[in-house]
Amino acid sequence: MLVFSTPSPHGGGRTVPFQSYAKASAVSLGALQFLFLDQIIAPNGSALGDPYYGPVEQFCGSLPDASRIALFDLCRASYVKRTFVNGSEIHVSNAKIVEKSADIFARYVEAKTPEAWLWRRLSGGSALRVLALGTVAEHGLLRLFQRKGMAIYLHRATRPEVGPLTFLPADLRDLSGSWVRPHAYKRLRCGTDSLEKILTEKAQLDYWLQRQAWWSIRGPGDGEEIWRLLPVYHPRYQTTQRIQETRKLIDMMCP
Repeated sequence: MLVFSTPSPHGGGRTVPFQSYAKASAVSLGALQFLFLDQIIAPNGSALGDPYYGPVEQFCGSLPDASRIALFDLCRASYVKRTFVNGSEIHVSNAKIVEKSADIFARYVEAKTPEAWLWRRLSGGSALRVLALGTVAEHGLLRLFQRKGMAIYLHRATRPEVGPLTFLPADLRDLSGSWVRPHAYKRLRCGTDSLEKILTEKAQLDYWLQRQAWWSIRGPGDGEEIWRLLPVYHPRYQTTQRIQETRKLIDMMCP
């Protein structure tokens, strides 16, 4: 599963006509998926040239087919800034907009109905590996996992695991959106110690590739591992080297 923080803008004004959407929806979910793939993600037969879906396609190159992939957003599709250019309405969604209105974003993501949808999306399938495309998606997912009673551990290939890790109760109750900007590791604690103090290094996005690390999400009461969560750079900031290193780490995450 790959999780963006918000819907990604589609270059060139690509859209699906409502009539086509309604017709495909009436047939099956599969028909709707193919419609979205053909008209939004890869209108020319490949997503490699797209600044958002191109890196995603490369991340998943080792998978046999697209049926093994689920791509969705931490925040549902209506979270955009509406602007008008030359009389035409334009929808914009990016990190700057999220951070500028962090309180609105957080209340929307963690409200009862969208949170329930997100949890069903995560728990209703059989996926083990989850990629958080950016730090906002990472932080939001970790908060959700703790609210649902999951145990969070930091797995490292060459060093001992750290955990269980938790956010302070006051952090989870916070509705101001203060969690949107900082990295999750700065808010997590292991007992009375902060994870930041335990690591003695910054667990920013390069950290996961360099240390071959990921978040291990386990069932209530330190139970069986359910997900392996890897924070990666948003597609906008990917490079060829980062994509190659990410693919290797994704393969390592498969038991």
